[in-house]
Amino acid sequence: MTSLRVEISELRELFEVPAYDPLARRFERQPAIERALEQLEAAPLARTLEIVTAAPGTPSPDEVRAAIVAYCAAERREAERSVKLTRRRGRQALWIGLPVLAVCLAVSGLSSSWSNAALASLISNSFVIAGWVAMWRPAELLLYDWWPFAQRARLLDRLARLEVRLVTP
Repeated sequence: MTSLRVEISELRELFEVPAYDPLARRFERQPAIERALEQLEAAPLARTLEIVTAAPGTPSPDEVRAAIVAYCAAERREAERSVKLTRRRGRQALWIGLPVLAVCLAVSGLSSSWSNAALASLISNSFVIAGWVAMWRPAELLLYDWWPFAQRARLLDRLARLEVRLVTP
């Protein structure tokens, strides 16, 4: 059984960035829960989250797990909101890009009937390219930009299902 392992000196470091202290060899720039998410992405078969801490008054593993589940739920809602927002922006960009593409293709078609073939070809191809460039951002938003948010939501779901173990060093 594989497990994820994060080390913290205080329980609040699970959700907050710890103080950066090179003298104490503390170089973390993100909360332990985010480090756990990165590990989870690299270890798809992980079943346990081991939290190494010597903090006094540490709550029970069930209380820590409940806090992690609540965190994951809140972050998942934010990721879902980001997916919806990205898709809405993509549809809005599509409403702009499609008419621009149509106009560019129409002008391209009209310019190909000019008497100067070289100039007509240059202008025709330029408008075709301009039309497809106008479609670049809508395509990017609708096809690719929402993936990181959806991936984060899946990772948060997986993290919320992990067993939590508190380990003392």
